[in-house]
Order: sequence, then structure tokens, then C-alpha cells
Amino acid sequence: MKLKFIAIPALAFLIACNATSEDQAEIGVGATNEQNQTESEQGDTGSAIESTEPFVPEDTTLTVVSTYEDVNIYAEEFQYFLNLNVSQEEEFLFHWLGMNELAIAEYWEEESLPGLTNRQRIHQDTWEEVTNRATLRYIAISRGYGVTPELEEEAQRNLQDFVDTMRFQGEDPEEFFYEAAGITLSTFALLQLDMMIINNFVMSFVENFEISEAQAMQFFEENREQVEEHLGMLASTVHILVDTREEAEALLARLEAGERARDLAPIYSQDPGVVQDEGAYHFPRGQMVAPFEEWSFNANAGDTGIVESQFGYHVMYSEGRETLQDSDHIENLKILASQDMAGIAIDEMIEQSNINFNTNYQLLAVIDF
Repeated sequence: MKLKFIAIPALAFLIACNATSEDQAEIGVGATNEQNQTESEQGDTGSAIESTEPFVPEDTTLTVVSTYEDVNIYAEEFQYFLNLNVSQEEEFLFHWLGMNELAIAEYWEEESLPGLTNRQRIHQDTWEEVTNRATLRYIAISRGYGVTPELEEEAQRNLQDFVDTMRFQGEDPEEFFYEAAGITLSTFALLQLDMMIINNFVMSFVENFEISEAQAMQFFEENREQVEEHLGMLASTVHILVDTREEAEALLARLEAGERARDLAPIYSQDPGVVQDEGAYHFPRGQMVAPFEEWSFNANAGDTGIVESQFGYHVMYSEGRETLQDSDHIENLKILASQDMAGIAIDEMIEQSNINFNTNYQLLAVIDF
């Protein structure tokens, strides 16, 4: 379960979704440290960006596309989330599948399901997301969450921070926002308070959601790989990289006879990284090639073996891996598990609300990207 409601109001989220990101190479065994290190430079002032002239939203109105009692869904709100979802999907198609602009344009007109194009599918999925959010807003308001002077001040600070940041970077805030979101910044200013009401309700619900340690452990057992990666749990493995299985088997026999992997690695390993720590790697999930990672996170301290990857044959020696008892993993696991279970509870809350919005489907159908 992913708590998709906890990311708005997110001018920062919007920027992150639409900013051009640098390609990040997967860290694999055999890569040099130079290939895997990045260094950020910081200015020597250390001060926050100073506020520029105040942002004053222009007069604008919202178009109601659906309603239930006092809760409205606006065409501009749907447009905003549709554009965000399209942007995220196109980012995936471009960076991970290598599609060019023409291929992406064709992709939207291809069938996703029988009789349903990808364009229609993301339109439907976004509408479901927006109606779920509106349902949650109705629930939040019925439980006492609403617009307060403090919330209005926070909303204005969000907008001003965004405007100041864009101006500092030499961008026109209105143009940047419209290009990224498909609505004006002044329109977003009208929508933001409704988004913040949902956020406050969801965050409070999650923070007060309690689970037992037994429930957290069950969550861990059912989602072990994802949890280990999320918590950054480390495995420690010494490996000796060679070209042939015969070489690997000969070295494995020496390990099993009692010789130290850290002594043999500097002599025989073809991995340039061996100079750093006698062939030892200490890493979380998601950094090494799959066979290397799988072996390391399933081995116990003292285990040996041979793993084959695109780099060659790895003679493996496990120095152990972190458990939940190490560091503060147990507490972080409980937080992670409670977020997941709270998300399920929120989904059930929405499903059981039996709220039916009165929707202008003709107006909804013409909203596109």
C-alpha cells in the first residue's frame, strides 16, 4: 500500500516530478569508487533565500465538475493531478524504457486494456484518485478538519517560498508552474487549502495509528526485501572476482580450508575496488548486481560460495548482515508498518463511505493533456 495522499501540498513535489534529473548509474561489483562518488558544493553563506516581493494571486475562479453536499471537485484540480500523473509516467518511459518523444506520443494511443488506450486508462485512474481525495476531504471536514488562519498562513508561505526559489534560480514562477502543472499558480493557490486539509487529516491519522511489535514483524516477513531496502539494512561480503569457474573453485577450496578471504582478495581479485577494503563490500539492497545481492542477503556470517554475474565469477565470503536488532531498525520498522496499515485503513474508510459524487461527465471528458 502506498499512501499517495501524503505528497501534497507539494510545490516541492511538483518541482521534483518535473525537474530534469541526472541519470544515476547502478552501483555494481567491479565499479570504481570514482564512478560511484558524487560531491555537492555548498555556498559559504549558509543563509536561506531571502524573500522577494510578495506573491499576490490573480483573481480567478474554479470550474465545478463534480459535487457532493458541500464538497466540490474542480476541473482545474483534475487537470493538475492528471498532468502530474502523465509527467511521472513519461519520466519513467523516457529514463527507464528509453522511449523518445515520438514513441511516447504513440504510447498514449496504444491499447492498455481491451478497448482502452493508455490515454483513457490514465484519465480513468486519475479521476478515481481525485474522487478518493475528495471523499477523504469530506471525511476530514466531518471530523473537524478545516481551514484555519494558521493553515492559510502556511499556504501563503508555501507559495512565497516557491516564488522566491524560482526567482532566485532565474525562472519566472508563473511560467514554470504553468508549464509543469498545466494550471496557473493563482489557480493552485485556490486548490491548495483543500489539499492541505487532506494532508493534515492523513498525517494525524498515521501518527496516531498504533500497531504491536508482532504486527510489525509480520509486515517484515511479508515484505522482507522492500523493508530491508527501505531501512538501508547492510550486508557485508568479501568477494574475489575471477574469470573462470575453475579459478573460483580453487579459491573456494582454500577458503574452506581456513584461509582468510581478506588475505586472498588483494592477490587474486580483478575487482579494482579491492584496494579499498580487502575485497569487502558493506551495502544495502539495490546497489549490487542481483546474484551478488541475493546471495549476500541470504547468507549467514561465515558462509562461502560462488556467484556468477556479468562481471565474472565471485568467490563469496559472508561477514554477516544487519538484523532488525541492529541500529534503530525495529523502531523504524514499526513506523513503516504503521504507515502501510494506516494506508489500508484509509482505503477501507473511503470504500465504506458510500459517497456518490454528482459528476458532469461531458465536462470531464474534454479535460486532456
